[in-house]
Amino acid sequence: MIKGPFPLHNAQLDVFIDQILDIRSPHYNIGGYSHLVGHLDIDLFDNIVTAIPQSFDSFKIRVDFSDPHPGYYIDLDFTRCSLVKMDFSEKEFPLDYAKEWMKNQFNIPFTFDINNPLCEQFLIKIGQFEFIYFFKYHHLITDGIGISITNEYIADMYKGVFSNGTFGGFYPSYHDEAQNWSTEYQTQKYQDGLIFWRSEIRKWPQIDFLSEKKNLLKYPTNKTERFAVEIESDLRLAIEHLKSDTKSSLQCITIAALTIYFGKVLGNTEFVFGTSLHRRRSPLQRRIVGLFSGSVPITSVYAPKERVTDLLRSIKVNQTSVFRRQNFSISDLNQAFRSKSFGEHFFDVVVNYAHLDFHHDFGNDLKSSTYELVSEAGNIPLRFWWSDYGEQQLLRLSVDYSLRYFTGYEISLLSERLLYILSQFSDNFDGLASDIDIILPSERVELLSGFNDTFFSYPSEKTVVDLF
Repeated sequence: MIKGPFPLHNAQLDVFIDQILDIRSPHYNIGGYSHLVGHLDIDLFDNIVTAIPQSFDSFKIRVDFSDPHPGYYIDLDFTRCSLVKMDFSEKEFPLDYAKEWMKNQFNIPFTFDINNPLCEQFLIKIGQFEFIYFFKYHHLITDGIGISITNEYIADMYKGVFSNGTFGGFYPSYHDEAQNWSTEYQTQKYQDGLIFWRSEIRKWPQIDFLSEKKNLLKYPTNKTERFAVEIESDLRLAIEHLKSDTKSSLQCITIAALTIYFGKVLGNTEFVFGTSLHRRRSPLQRRIVGLFSGSVPITSVYAPKERVTDLLRSIKVNQTSVFRRQNFSISDLNQAFRSKSFGEHFFDVVVNYAHLDFHHDFGNDLKSSTYELVSEAGNIPLRFWWSDYGEQQLLRLSVDYSLRYFTGYEISLLSERLLYILSQFSDNFDGLASDIDIILPSERVELLSGFNDTFFSYPSEKTVVDLF
Protein backbone atom coordinates (compact mmCIF):
# COMPACT_ATOMS: atom_id res chain seq x y z
CA MET A 1 0.00 0.00 0.00
CA ILE A 2 1.35 3.41 -1.04
CA LYS A 3 0.44 6.35 1.20
CA GLY A 4 1.14 10.03 0.62
CA PRO A 5 2.25 12.50 -0.46
CA PHE A 6 3.78 13.73 2.81
CA PRO A 7 5.67 16.99 3.39
CA LEU A 8 9.43 16.69 2.92
CA HIS A 9 11.99 17.17 5.67
CA ASN A 10 13.84 20.45 5.08
CA ALA A 11 17.03 18.55 4.19
CA GLN A 12 15.03 16.50 1.67
CA LEU A 13 13.50 19.65 0.21
CA ASP A 14 16.91 20.98 -0.79
CA VAL A 15 17.84 17.72 -2.53
CA PHE A 16 14.40 17.28 -4.11
CA ILE A 17 14.42 20.70 -5.75
CA ASP A 18 18.01 20.33 -6.94
CA GLN A 19 17.40 16.84 -8.37
CA ILE A 20 14.24 17.85 -10.23
CA LEU A 21 16.30 20.42 -12.16
CA ASP A 22 18.32 17.53 -13.65
CA ILE A 23 16.26 14.40 -13.19
CA ARG A 24 18.64 12.17 -15.15
CA SER A 25 21.72 13.12 -13.15
CA PRO A 26 23.23 10.66 -10.62
CA HIS A 27 24.87 13.41 -8.56
CA TYR A 28 22.77 12.52 -5.49
CA ASN A 29 23.72 8.83 -5.53
CA ILE A 30 25.55 7.99 -2.31
CA GLY A 31 26.93 4.78 -0.88
CA GLY A 32 29.97 2.58 -1.16
CA TYR A 33 31.09 -0.96 -0.53
CA SER A 34 32.29 -3.24 2.24
CA HIS A 35 35.18 -5.59 1.47
CA LEU A 36 34.46 -8.78 3.42
CA VAL A 37 37.26 -11.31 3.97
CA GLY A 38 36.70 -14.62 5.77
CA HIS A 39 33.89 -17.13 6.07
CA LEU A 40 30.59 -15.44 5.15
CA ASP A 41 27.26 -17.12 5.86
CA ILE A 42 25.57 -15.92 2.67
CA ASP A 43 22.03 -16.96 3.65
CA LEU A 44 22.27 -15.20 7.02
CA PHE A 45 23.77 -12.08 5.43
CA ASP A 46 21.02 -12.06 2.81
CA ASN A 47 18.29 -12.38 5.45
CA ILE A 48 19.68 -9.46 7.48
CA VAL A 49 20.39 -7.10 4.59
CA THR A 50 17.09 -7.61 2.77
CA ALA A 51 15.14 -6.97 6.02
CA ILE A 52 16.58 -3.46 6.47
CA PRO A 53 13.24 -1.70 5.66
CA GLN A 54 11.69 -3.38 8.71
CA SER A 55 14.03 -1.40 10.99
CA PHE A 56 14.57 1.79 8.97
CA ASP A 57 11.46 3.28 7.41
CA SER A 58 13.39 5.72 5.20
CA PHE A 59 13.95 2.76 2.85
CA LYS A 60 10.19 2.77 2.24
CA ILE A 61 10.31 6.31 0.82
CA ARG A 62 9.32 6.87 -2.82
CA VAL A 63 9.22 10.06 -4.88
CA ASP A 64 7.41 10.99 -8.05
CA PHE A 65 8.68 14.09 -9.84
CA SER A 66 5.57 14.20 -12.03
CA ASP A 67 3.67 15.35 -8.94
CA PRO A 68 3.55 19.18 -9.05
CA HIS A 69 3.90 19.44 -5.25
CA PRO A 70 7.16 18.48 -3.50
CA GLY A 71 6.58 15.52 -1.23
CA TYR A 72 7.29 11.83 -0.69
CA TYR A 73 5.30 8.63 -0.49
CA ILE A 74 5.62 5.63 1.83
CA ASP A 75 5.35 2.04 0.57
CA LEU A 76 3.96 0.27 3.62
CA ASP A 77 4.28 -3.17 1.98
CA PHE A 78 8.00 -2.77 1.30
CA THR A 79 9.46 -4.99 4.01
CA ARG A 80 12.19 -6.70 1.98
CA CYS A 81 14.66 -5.07 -0.38
CA SER A 82 16.64 -7.05 -2.91
CA LEU A 83 20.24 -8.29 -2.66
CA VAL A 84 21.51 -9.22 -6.12
CA LYS A 85 24.25 -11.86 -6.06
CA MET A 86 27.05 -11.82 -8.62
CA ASP A 87 30.25 -13.79 -9.15
CA PHE A 88 33.41 -12.12 -10.48
CA SER A 89 35.80 -14.66 -8.98
CA GLU A 90 36.68 -16.10 -12.41
CA LYS A 91 37.82 -12.74 -13.74
CA GLU A 92 41.57 -12.20 -14.19
CA PHE A 93 41.61 -9.45 -11.55
CA PRO A 94 38.33 -9.85 -9.64
CA LEU A 95 38.71 -6.92 -7.21
CA ASP A 96 39.72 -4.45 -9.93
CA TYR A 97 36.89 -5.69 -12.14
CA ALA A 98 34.41 -5.26 -9.27
CA LYS A 99 35.63 -1.71 -8.58
CA GLU A 100 35.20 -0.71 -12.22
CA TRP A 101 31.76 -2.33 -12.36
CA MET A 102 30.65 -0.51 -9.18
CA LYS A 103 31.95 2.78 -10.55
CA ASN A 104 29.79 2.36 -13.66
CA GLN A 105 26.75 1.35 -11.60
CA PHE A 106 27.17 4.38 -9.37
CA ASN A 107 26.81 6.67 -12.38
CA ILE A 108 23.38 5.29 -13.28
CA PRO A 109 20.56 7.51 -11.94
CA PHE A 110 17.56 6.10 -10.09
CA THR A 111 14.11 5.92 -11.65
CA PHE A 112 11.79 8.24 -9.77
CA ASP A 113 8.26 6.90 -9.39
CA ILE A 114 6.19 5.63 -6.49
CA ASN A 115 6.88 1.99 -7.39
CA ASN A 116 10.67 2.22 -7.47
CA PRO A 117 12.85 1.86 -4.33
CA LEU A 118 15.67 4.37 -3.90
CA CYS A 119 18.15 1.68 -2.86
CA GLU A 120 20.17 -1.02 -4.61
CA GLN A 121 22.32 -3.73 -2.99
CA PHE A 122 24.66 -6.36 -4.42
CA LEU A 123 26.78 -9.17 -2.99
CA ILE A 124 29.73 -9.86 -5.29
CA LYS A 125 31.96 -12.91 -4.92
CA ILE A 126 35.59 -12.18 -5.81
CA GLY A 127 37.24 -15.18 -4.13
CA GLN A 128 36.55 -18.32 -2.12
CA PHE A 129 36.52 -16.31 1.12
CA GLU A 130 36.24 -12.80 -0.25
CA PHE A 131 33.11 -10.77 -1.04
CA ILE A 132 32.05 -7.22 -1.86
CA TYR A 133 28.84 -5.83 -0.38
CA PHE A 134 27.94 -2.93 -2.67
CA PHE A 135 25.22 -0.50 -1.56
CA LYS A 136 23.84 2.44 -3.53
CA TYR A 137 21.19 4.83 -2.19
CA HIS A 138 19.62 8.09 -3.22
CA HIS A 139 20.45 10.97 -0.90
CA LEU A 140 16.72 11.55 -0.29
CA ILE A 141 16.58 8.50 1.98
CA THR A 142 19.87 8.73 3.91
CA ASP A 143 23.16 10.56 4.44
CA GLY A 144 26.69 9.60 5.52
CA ILE A 145 25.76 9.10 9.17
CA GLY A 146 22.69 7.12 8.13
CA ILE A 147 24.88 4.80 6.06
CA SER A 148 27.19 4.30 9.04
CA ILE A 149 24.17 3.45 11.25
CA THR A 150 22.87 0.98 8.65
CA ASN A 151 26.21 -0.81 8.24
CA GLU A 152 26.71 -0.98 12.00
CA TYR A 153 23.24 -2.51 12.32
CA ILE A 154 24.05 -5.17 9.71
CA ALA A 155 27.32 -6.08 11.45
CA ASP A 156 25.69 -6.18 14.91
CA MET A 157 22.86 -8.38 13.68
CA TYR A 158 25.27 -10.76 11.96
CA LYS A 159 27.60 -10.98 14.95
CA GLY A 160 24.68 -11.35 17.35
CA VAL A 161 23.55 -14.59 15.76
CA PHE A 162 26.93 -16.23 16.41
CA SER A 163 27.47 -14.75 19.86
CA ASN A 164 23.89 -15.36 21.05
CA GLY A 165 23.92 -11.76 22.24
CA THR A 166 21.36 -8.98 22.06
CA PHE A 167 21.32 -6.93 18.91
CA GLY A 168 19.20 -4.58 16.87
CA GLY A 169 17.73 -2.18 19.37
CA PHE A 170 15.27 0.63 18.78
CA TYR A 171 15.65 2.87 15.75
CA PRO A 172 13.25 5.84 15.62
CA SER A 173 11.13 6.61 12.57
CA TYR A 174 12.47 9.05 9.98
CA HIS A 175 8.93 9.55 8.68
CA ASP A 176 7.83 10.81 12.10
CA GLU A 177 10.87 13.10 12.28
CA ALA A 178 10.12 14.57 8.85
CA GLN A 179 6.50 15.27 9.76
CA ASN A 180 7.54 16.89 13.03
CA TRP A 181 9.78 19.24 11.10
CA SER A 182 6.99 20.18 8.69
CA THR A 183 5.16 21.80 11.62
CA GLU A 184 8.32 23.67 12.68
CA TYR A 185 8.46 25.15 9.18
CA GLN A 186 5.34 27.14 10.03
CA THR A 187 6.62 28.56 13.33
CA GLN A 188 7.57 32.14 14.06
CA LYS A 189 11.09 31.00 14.90
CA TYR A 190 11.56 29.79 11.34
CA GLN A 191 10.14 33.01 9.91
CA ASP A 192 12.55 34.99 12.13
CA GLY A 193 15.36 32.94 10.59
CA LEU A 194 14.17 33.97 7.14
CA ILE A 195 14.41 37.63 8.14
CA PHE A 196 17.95 37.02 9.46
CA TRP A 197 19.13 35.39 6.25
CA ARG A 198 17.64 38.06 4.02
CA SER A 199 19.53 40.64 6.04
CA GLU A 200 22.76 38.63 5.83
CA ILE A 201 22.48 38.06 2.09
CA ARG A 202 22.39 41.80 1.40
CA LYS A 203 25.86 42.02 2.98
CA TRP A 204 27.41 39.17 1.03
CA PRO A 205 30.04 39.86 -1.64
CA GLN A 206 29.37 38.83 -5.21
CA ILE A 207 32.52 36.81 -5.83
CA ASP A 208 32.86 34.45 -8.76
CA PHE A 209 35.75 32.13 -7.89
CA LEU A 210 35.57 30.52 -11.31
CA SER A 211 34.88 33.34 -13.78
CA GLU A 212 38.10 32.71 -15.71
CA LYS A 213 37.98 28.93 -15.66
CA LYS A 214 35.06 27.71 -17.75
CA ASN A 215 35.59 25.00 -20.35
CA LEU A 216 31.98 24.38 -21.35
CA LEU A 217 32.76 23.23 -24.87
CA LYS A 218 34.90 20.32 -23.69
CA TYR A 219 32.64 19.34 -20.79
CA PRO A 220 29.08 20.63 -21.36
CA THR A 221 27.79 18.60 -18.41
CA ASN A 222 28.81 18.58 -14.74
CA LYS A 223 31.29 15.72 -15.03
CA THR A 224 33.42 15.51 -11.91
CA GLU A 225 36.46 13.62 -10.72
CA ARG A 226 37.94 13.05 -7.28
CA PHE A 227 41.48 13.64 -6.11
CA ALA A 228 42.32 12.15 -2.73
CA VAL A 229 45.34 12.30 -0.45
CA GLU A 230 45.90 10.60 2.89
CA ILE A 231 47.32 12.84 5.58
CA GLU A 232 50.60 11.74 7.08
CA SER A 233 50.73 11.31 10.85
CA ASP A 234 52.94 14.39 11.49
CA LEU A 235 50.55 16.76 9.71
CA ARG A 236 47.51 15.12 11.26
CA LEU A 237 49.02 15.56 14.72
CA ALA A 238 49.72 19.24 13.95
CA ILE A 239 46.11 19.68 12.78
CA GLU A 240 44.75 18.04 15.93
CA HIS A 241 46.89 20.35 18.10
CA LEU A 242 45.69 23.36 16.11
CA LYS A 243 42.06 22.32 16.57
CA SER A 244 42.63 21.93 20.31
CA ASP A 245 44.61 25.18 20.76
CA THR A 246 42.12 27.30 18.81
CA LYS A 247 38.99 25.32 19.75
CA SER A 248 38.16 25.37 16.04
CA SER A 249 36.72 22.70 13.79
CA LEU A 250 38.66 21.30 10.83
CA GLN A 251 36.13 22.97 8.54
CA CYS A 252 36.82 26.35 10.19
CA ILE A 253 40.60 25.89 9.86
CA THR A 254 40.24 24.86 6.20
CA ILE A 255 38.07 27.89 5.41
CA ALA A 256 40.75 30.10 6.99
CA ALA A 257 43.41 28.50 4.78
CA LEU A 258 41.25 28.90 1.66
CA THR A 259 40.49 32.51 2.59
CA ILE A 260 44.21 33.30 2.66
CA TYR A 261 44.83 31.37 -0.55
CA PHE A 262 42.00 32.91 -2.58
CA GLY A 263 42.64 36.32 -1.02
CA LYS A 264 46.20 36.28 -2.32
CA VAL A 265 45.42 34.67 -5.68
CA LEU A 266 42.23 36.55 -6.61
CA GLY A 267 42.93 39.84 -4.85
CA ASN A 268 39.48 39.78 -3.20
CA THR A 269 38.90 40.32 0.50
CA GLU A 270 35.44 38.85 1.20
CA PHE A 271 34.26 35.32 0.52
CA VAL A 272 31.29 33.00 1.03
CA PHE A 273 31.92 29.26 1.40
CA GLY A 274 29.46 26.44 1.84
CA THR A 275 29.97 24.10 4.77
CA SER A 276 28.17 20.91 5.77
CA LEU A 277 26.15 20.17 8.90
CA HIS A 278 24.94 16.78 10.13
CA ARG A 279 21.96 18.42 11.93
CA ARG A 280 21.48 15.54 14.34
CA ARG A 281 21.21 17.47 17.58
CA SER A 282 19.68 14.90 19.92
CA PRO A 283 20.84 11.37 20.84
CA LEU A 284 17.56 10.10 19.39
CA GLN A 285 18.24 11.69 16.01
CA ARG A 286 21.68 10.08 15.97
CA ARG A 287 19.96 6.69 15.74
CA ILE A 288 17.70 7.62 12.82
CA VAL A 289 18.54 6.53 9.29
CA GLY A 290 17.45 9.31 6.96
CA LEU A 291 18.55 12.59 5.45
CA PHE A 292 19.40 15.35 7.92
CA SER A 293 22.63 16.83 6.56
CA GLY A 294 22.86 19.98 4.49
CA SER A 295 25.02 22.96 3.62
CA VAL A 296 24.98 26.47 5.05
CA PRO A 297 26.98 29.57 4.10
CA ILE A 298 30.00 30.82 6.06
CA THR A 299 31.47 34.25 5.35
CA SER A 300 35.14 35.14 5.76
CA VAL A 301 37.35 38.18 5.19
CA TYR A 302 40.98 38.26 4.09
CA ALA A 303 42.84 41.07 5.83
CA PRO A 304 46.62 40.83 5.20
CA LYS A 305 47.50 42.56 8.48
CA GLU A 306 45.19 40.39 10.57
CA ARG A 307 46.68 37.64 12.71
CA VAL A 308 45.90 34.05 11.78
CA THR A 309 44.35 33.50 15.22
CA ASP A 310 42.01 36.48 14.68
CA LEU A 311 40.99 35.16 11.26
CA LEU A 312 40.13 31.81 12.82
CA ARG A 313 38.21 33.53 15.61
CA SER A 314 36.10 35.61 13.20
CA ILE A 315 35.24 32.56 11.07
CA LYS A 316 34.27 30.66 14.22
CA VAL A 317 31.98 33.52 15.31
CA ASN A 318 30.28 33.52 11.90
CA GLN A 319 30.01 29.74 12.04
CA THR A 320 28.36 29.84 15.47
CA SER A 321 25.84 32.44 14.31
CA VAL A 322 24.94 30.34 11.29
CA PHE A 323 24.74 27.08 13.24
CA ARG A 324 22.07 28.58 15.50
CA ARG A 325 19.87 28.78 12.40
CA GLN A 326 21.01 25.54 10.81
CA ASN A 327 17.51 24.21 10.16
CA PHE A 328 16.90 26.90 7.60
CA SER A 329 16.39 25.40 4.14
CA ILE A 330 18.79 26.16 1.29
CA SER A 331 15.81 26.08 -1.06
CA ASP A 332 14.33 29.00 0.88
CA LEU A 333 17.70 30.74 0.72
CA ASN A 334 17.54 30.36 -3.04
CA GLN A 335 14.35 32.42 -3.02
CA ALA A 336 16.09 35.15 -1.06
CA PHE A 337 19.08 35.01 -3.40
CA ARG A 338 17.03 35.97 -6.43
CA SER A 339 17.72 39.64 -5.70
CA LYS A 340 21.45 39.04 -6.25
CA SER A 341 23.38 37.43 -9.09
CA PHE A 342 25.38 34.43 -7.89
CA GLY A 343 25.81 32.59 -11.18
CA GLU A 344 24.61 29.04 -11.76
CA HIS A 345 25.82 27.62 -8.43
CA PHE A 346 24.62 28.45 -4.96
CA PHE A 347 28.14 27.76 -3.69
CA ASP A 348 31.26 27.61 -5.83
CA VAL A 349 33.40 26.14 -3.04
CA VAL A 350 32.17 23.84 -0.27
CA VAL A 351 34.12 22.46 2.70
CA ASN A 352 32.78 19.26 4.30
CA TYR A 353 33.89 17.14 7.23
CA ALA A 354 32.61 13.68 8.06
CA HIS A 355 33.56 11.58 11.07
CA LEU A 356 32.36 8.13 10.08
CA ASP A 357 32.81 4.88 11.95
CA PHE A 358 33.33 2.37 9.16
CA HIS A 359 35.09 -0.16 11.40
CA HIS A 360 32.30 -2.69 11.86
CA ASP A 361 32.73 -5.93 13.79
CA PHE A 362 31.06 -8.94 12.13
CA GLY A 363 32.75 -11.39 14.49
CA ASN A 364 33.22 -15.04 13.51
CA ASP A 365 36.58 -14.31 11.80
CA LEU A 366 34.95 -12.11 9.17
CA LYS A 367 36.91 -8.89 8.53
CA SER A 368 35.30 -5.84 7.00
CA SER A 369 36.65 -2.61 5.49
CA THR A 370 34.18 -0.05 4.13
CA TYR A 371 34.85 2.52 1.43
CA GLU A 372 32.91 5.46 0.07
CA LEU A 373 31.97 5.87 -3.60
CA VAL A 374 30.97 9.02 -5.50
CA SER A 375 29.35 9.50 -8.88
CA GLU A 376 31.01 11.33 -11.75
CA ALA A 377 28.27 13.96 -11.76
CA GLY A 378 28.29 16.92 -9.44
CA ASN A 379 26.48 20.17 -8.78
CA ILE A 380 29.35 21.90 -6.95
CA PRO A 381 32.43 23.04 -8.93
CA LEU A 382 34.86 22.53 -6.05
CA ARG A 383 34.22 20.51 -2.89
CA PHE A 384 36.75 19.69 -0.19
CA TRP A 385 35.94 16.55 1.84
CA TRP A 386 37.69 15.68 5.08
CA SER A 387 36.96 12.03 5.92
CA ASP A 388 37.86 10.95 9.44
CA TYR A 389 37.42 7.20 9.88
CA GLY A 390 38.94 7.10 13.35
CA GLU A 391 42.11 5.36 14.37
CA GLN A 392 41.74 2.45 11.94
CA GLN A 393 42.34 4.58 8.82
CA LEU A 394 44.31 7.69 7.94
CA LEU A 395 42.62 11.07 7.79
CA ARG A 396 41.83 11.73 4.13
CA LEU A 397 41.36 14.90 2.12
CA SER A 398 39.32 14.38 -1.04
CA VAL A 399 38.67 17.10 -3.58
CA ASP A 400 35.71 16.66 -5.93
CA TYR A 401 36.14 18.99 -8.88
CA SER A 402 34.22 19.79 -12.04
CA LEU A 403 36.07 19.17 -15.29
CA ARG A 404 34.30 22.22 -16.65
CA TYR A 405 36.63 24.31 -14.52
CA PHE A 406 39.69 22.32 -13.44
CA THR A 407 42.25 19.82 -14.60
CA GLY A 408 43.64 17.04 -12.46
CA TYR A 409 47.04 18.76 -12.32
CA GLU A 410 45.49 22.01 -11.05
CA ILE A 411 43.64 20.18 -8.27
CA SER A 412 46.72 18.19 -7.28
CA LEU A 413 48.69 21.43 -6.99
CA LEU A 414 45.85 23.20 -5.13
CA SER A 415 45.64 20.33 -2.63
CA GLU A 416 49.39 20.45 -1.99
CA ARG A 417 49.23 24.21 -1.45
CA LEU A 418 46.27 23.89 0.92
CA LEU A 419 48.09 21.31 3.04
CA TYR A 420 51.21 23.49 3.00
CA ILE A 421 49.20 26.45 4.30
CA LEU A 422 47.73 24.29 7.07
CA SER A 423 51.22 23.08 8.03
CA GLN A 424 52.28 26.71 8.58
CA PHE A 425 49.39 27.60 10.90
CA SER A 426 50.88 25.97 13.99
CA ASP A 427 54.17 27.88 13.75
CA ASN A 428 52.50 31.13 12.63
CA PHE A 429 49.52 31.06 14.94
CA ASP A 430 50.13 34.64 16.08
CA GLY A 431 51.64 35.77 12.78
CA LEU A 432 49.98 37.84 10.06
CA ALA A 433 47.85 36.30 7.35
CA SER A 434 50.10 37.95 4.77
CA ASP A 435 53.07 36.01 6.18
CA ILE A 436 51.53 32.68 5.22
CA ASP A 437 53.19 31.41 2.06
CA ILE A 438 50.96 29.90 -0.62
CA ILE A 439 53.79 28.82 -2.91
CA LEU A 440 55.33 25.40 -2.22
CA PRO A 441 59.06 25.33 -1.42
CA SER A 442 59.61 23.12 -4.48
CA GLU A 443 57.77 25.64 -6.67
CA ARG A 444 59.83 28.50 -5.28
CA VAL A 445 63.10 26.70 -6.06
CA GLU A 446 61.88 25.95 -9.57
CA LEU A 447 60.78 29.54 -10.15
CA LEU A 448 64.06 31.00 -8.88
CA SER A 449 66.25 28.59 -10.82
CA GLY A 450 64.15 29.15 -13.92
CA PHE A 451 64.45 32.94 -13.75
CA ASN A 452 68.20 32.75 -13.10
CA ASP A 453 68.88 30.23 -15.85
CA THR A 454 69.82 32.52 -18.77
CA PHE A 455 71.79 29.93 -20.72
CA PHE A 456 70.83 29.87 -24.39
CA SER A 457 72.33 27.55 -26.97
CA TYR A 458 73.22 28.92 -30.42
CA PRO A 459 75.32 27.71 -33.36
CA SER A 460 79.01 28.21 -32.52
CA GLU A 461 79.97 28.90 -36.11
CA LYS A 462 77.77 32.04 -36.28
CA THR A 463 78.57 35.50 -35.00
CA VAL A 464 76.17 37.58 -32.91
CA VAL A 465 75.42 39.74 -35.97
CA ASP A 466 74.51 36.62 -37.98
CA LEU A 467 71.85 35.70 -35.41
CA PHE A 468 69.82 38.93 -35.88
